[in-house]
Amino acid sequence: MLEGVLTYDEAQAIRETRFYEENGVTKIREDLIMPQEGFQERVLASPASFVICGGSRGGGKSITLLMSPLYDYENPRFSGRIYRREKDDFKRGLWQDTGLFYSEIGEQAETESRWTFHNGGVIRFEHMSNEDHADRRFRGGGISYIGFDEINQFKEETIWAAKKANRGAAGIHHRVIGTTNPDIDSWVFKMIQWYLDEDGRVIPERDGKIRYYYKYGKTIDDIFWGNTKEEVYRKAKPHIEKLMVGKLKNVSDKYSSIQSFQFISGNVSDNKILTTMDKNYVGNIQLDGGEIAERELLGIWRKINVEDELITSSMMQDMFDNDPQVDRGVRWVTIDVAVEGGDFLVAFVWNDWHIIDIIYVNNISGMEVIAEVKKIAQQYRVPYNNIAYDADGIGSFLGSKYANKGFIPNSIAYKGGGSAKQNNVFYNVNAEATNEMVQMFEDKKISIEPSVLQKVVTKIMPDGKLAYRKTISEILMFERKAFRWIKEGGVIRGKCQLIKKKEMRKVLAGGSPDFIEPVKIRCYLNYLRRNTNKSIRFFY
Repeated sequence: MLEGVLTYDEAQAIRETRFYEENGVTKIREDLIMPQEGFQERVLASPASFVICGGSRGGGKSITLLMSPLYDYENPRFSGRIYRREKDDFKRGLWQDTGLFYSEIGEQAETESRWTFHNGGVIRFEHMSNEDHADRRFRGGGISYIGFDEINQFKEETIWAAKKANRGAAGIHHRVIGTTNPDIDSWVFKMIQWYLDEDGRVIPERDGKIRYYYKYGKTIDDIFWGNTKEEVYRKAKPHIEKLMVGKLKNVSDKYSSIQSFQFISGNVSDNKILTTMDKNYVGNIQLDGGEIAERELLGIWRKINVEDELITSSMMQDMFDNDPQVDRGVRWVTIDVAVEGGDFLVAFVWNDWHIIDIIYVNNISGMEVIAEVKKIAQQYRVPYNNIAYDADGIGSFLGSKYANKGFIPNSIAYKGGGSAKQNNVFYNVNAEATNEMVQMFEDKKISIEPSVLQKVVTKIMPDGKLAYRKTISEILMFERKAFRWIKEGGVIRGKCQLIKKKEMRKVLAGGSPDFIEPVKIRCYLNYLRRNTNKSIRFFY
């Protein structure tokens, strides 16, 4: 037996020494670096060039990304990258654990988020909050290992750009590994669908099976799949042979362009470290109850019936693709008001039901809010009585319930916590307005200017740190997930009610739906105009 190579039984014996007791407290040996049996072993032993792994919370997914470079740290030509969507995500998580794995075999460059191994290999940690022109970022290639933590948060085109740059140096198995949680709205769901049954559960006999594919177009929809390279070749033969001409025949064979793929599922039962060190972990997830807990713990890829998303991804995409919904050419401005504290002041400019612009300002003062609203009204020639704003909380200072009073005289105050017009059906105005908004989305009555969707929003926190950099289309597609009825069908005392703001922030990873609130306000104005003869200004 070669020095340093263990049999499986020897490895198991060492694992059993991982935990020890000290003064009645269970502790873990930090000098023992090895994968846990089961899920982590399967991922790290995979021969596939593209691996997506995970599916449930607490399975030990992210740590596998840190362990994978340990195969190649002695190779001076090793080059690796590990990506998170947002900068603060890996700074708070993965980066803090790197010293445990690399401190004895490399040197850390904290400011550059990089480790250089003693033989010259390099592993870098980067974020990609802006995925525009991802192909340029990977141009040049030569990255032998690429890891994506929560790969479902990245765009499909970003992953394919990374795959093109994933080339192995001598003696290195080139690979892309991505961790994921269940997300049926992401491209990942399409990629792994063969591994799932109709209920969204992983089929045991398919879990971890290596498949092969040939991608002949730009998206997952343009892929030939098979269980062997020969099967894929037969399906893709016309596409492959069209490119194997001239000198290319001498450097490749019919299988060269066929790639290997593997989906490996795991759950918290594979993570003995977590369940030993945190006895309450599983119980805390079970507090969510029902199908939510089932999805989180078992990694089930399906929509849940409770707290389901009211605005689906297809409904939002329909708005993106819709023809301009312009009738009389009446202009409106609807505003979600925010001042210093990290959230945006967001103003939507409407031409009937067509969104012609979205203005957003971060960390703005009260007086600056007033000036900004007046500037928007002047620029787009919108009368003050066609400006509506969120009057719950800090936004209440903008207008007045009295005619010709307030900083923006005769503007319309929206109070979401107020009593609904159909107060026998809806718990408050917010619930009633959301129901109207969902109907407008379903009926495809809202549209948006394509150039507005491509605007890039940079959010800076009060301490100066970057929170994110995303396009408006990405933000809208993400924020739609926050609008859900509460559990048990959304009924409280017989009335429909939305989940609380605290729960919305949980869904949005600490954020709030600043960019969809103005849509809700616009829809409620329409609802009120249909159902009352009074001036809307007095619905305060």
